[in-house]
Amino acid sequence: MTGQTQTTSMKTSIKSLPRNVWAVSLTSFFMDISSDLIADLVPQVVRLTAYGSYNAVIGILDFPASLIARLLWHGARGWAGFGPAAPFLFGALTALGAALLLAFRFPHLQQAGS
Repeated sequence: MTGQTQTTSMKTSIKSLPRNVWAVSLTSFFMDISSDLIADLVPQVVRLTAYGSYNAVIGILDFPASLIARLLWHGARGWAGFGPAAPFLFGALTALGAALLLAFRFPHLQQAGS
């Protein structure tokens, strides 16, 4: 197989990956970034405790997040829900609310010069 043919077949195979593979890959990528941030922010003596606490909080919050997403999408007991866009809109509004809370409630956390 020539180099050109091999490159073309690799590009074709990457483009043909299902969306869920891309979603899992991106999620893994961002989880790795957050783990690196923990390593940079926490002293080495308590780093393992910080990793464990972080993963415990993420695990505990995964259930209510999934439940809210399911209710917004599919509804419950005769209520049809809002459809597939609702969980994503809810997530965007929640993120915006958190950013505004950080910006206005805790202005001392902003870096100097920004």
